[in-house]
Amino acid sequence: MVVPLQQFGMDFQRALPFLPQEAPVKSALMGKKRLLMSFWDREIRIWELSKPNSHSDKDVPEEGNSRKLVSKILIKGEASITSADLSSDGGMLAVCTTSEIKVFQLRQRKSAEGETSLKVSTVQTPNSFTSGARLVQFSPDRKWLCIVRTDSRIILKRIVSSALSIKFHSHSSKLERVDRKIEKHIILGGLGSYDRTVTQAAFSADSRILAVGDLAGYIDTFVLSGEEDLSQEPEEDGDASSSESSDSESDSDEEESPVKLTYGQYWTRNPSASSLPKLPSAPTVLSFRPATAGLTNGVTTRTIATRHNPNPVPHDIPSGEDRLIVVTATSDVFEFEVLRGSLSTWSRNNPTSTFPTAFRKVRDLAKGCFWDVSNGRQRLWLYGSGWLFMFDLAFDFPEPIPDVKESMKRKRHGKEESSGAGSRVPDGKLGTGISRKMTKLVHGELITTEEVPLRPREEFSDDEDMALERLPREVSTDKKDESEPVEANYWKTFKYRPILGMCAFGDGEPEIAIVERPLWEADLPEKFYGNQEWESSGV
Repeated sequence: MVVPLQQFGMDFQRALPFLPQEAPVKSALMGKKRLLMSFWDREIRIWELSKPNSHSDKDVPEEGNSRKLVSKILIKGEASITSADLSSDGGMLAVCTTSEIKVFQLRQRKSAEGETSLKVSTVQTPNSFTSGARLVQFSPDRKWLCIVRTDSRIILKRIVSSALSIKFHSHSSKLERVDRKIEKHIILGGLGSYDRTVTQAAFSADSRILAVGDLAGYIDTFVLSGEEDLSQEPEEDGDASSSESSDSESDSDEEESPVKLTYGQYWTRNPSASSLPKLPSAPTVLSFRPATAGLTNGVTTRTIATRHNPNPVPHDIPSGEDRLIVVTATSDVFEFEVLRGSLSTWSRNNPTSTFPTAFRKVRDLAKGCFWDVSNGRQRLWLYGSGWLFMFDLAFDFPEPIPDVKESMKRKRHGKEESSGAGSRVPDGKLGTGISRKMTKLVHGELITTEEVPLRPREEFSDDEDMALERLPREVSTDKKDESEPVEANYWKTFKYRPILGMCAFGDGEPEIAIVERPLWEADLPEKFYGNQEWESSGV
């Protein structure tokens, strides 16, 4: 593609990100603890953030005084931390590497001088924790720890905590994902089942629904059945490490193992799990809507125990908030009602094509989100490495208006004047990159070379995209103030960059902590030559 000299340097430039896609910062969302946890390499740091008394400038802490380092933890071994999570009340910390999983209990204490410190003690863990994991996450009610192994097996461990101790039961709830049909040429293509690698996990607000997403774009969901009964001791399974290492892709013809209850409850696959369609790309953000009403246990009927069946197996499913927001690597936004296995009404009325143009032009992936449901709000905050958007889900987006100026500019300058930097040229028009051609070789001799077309999403066949087909937009019955500007239901800023992560605090109106990492603080390799060393080296 030829670029006129007068257009040189005027295209957008994009660089590879130097920050991880998964934000290595977490916070305690509930209670009065204002703890912020960050991890890097094999080190974990926990900070306590101060709270200003008012919003006046005099009460805002100076830079460096707004936070206090209360704990530093170094994980032994050579393996780096793959994931870490802080419980919602700030009382537990889970850390995993590729070789082991560790859990710590965090307790605040005050000295005689009034100084606040953090006491960190190691929690005794089952023998199965000696093997590593890719992802660990606490449930919001702090009763379950989700573990995603390095081979994408999903395991849930029951936690019994008190003010003095924390312990795990030996029984492990092993979850099986829906068996998706993977084409043979993909399995034999060198990467095997790599695209089924689980990268995202999210609990619902009542901790009774778990959703996981993989690189292929599949979402699997699981539900917690039954009502908690602490009088029922969990059935022991010996906690043998080999029990978790069984092949997750076992033959479907084998007899299903009996259900083992943990305090009258057990995890099972959502009956509507297979109804959720395959996403156009891998999910980067999974988040359930917070429960705006009082949380319920989701149980409509209680299974009655009898003399012959003292521990009956319940078969109910939760009935709380089940709407799941999904943001993909191609910046598509969907909301699913996972218990029904379908798109929500809001998502049907607001496809990604109706989102603000400023959001659809962003090329950096979404890294995370947080919610503001205080005072009846329904606000979703999404952020990436260099952007922050707020969407008010109580309103529908207006119909998109064509950008007349942009279209006229393209006609005036023509398509040949763009080099394609910054995604100004569609992928189908590019002549570089991988996966553009398919070459067939037999015994080292070239047989055929075939161009692989890159089709836009709207050209997919009905079978490929039927599950994500949008229904006509419904007319909302909510009364709207017509005098409101068009942009009233969203807000954006590009002020903060690059963003390492964002965390929310508080049960009511959320307070947000933004963690930035400037480029000059990033670790760089040693310089090849500097201070004219090449003169003395004789090069």
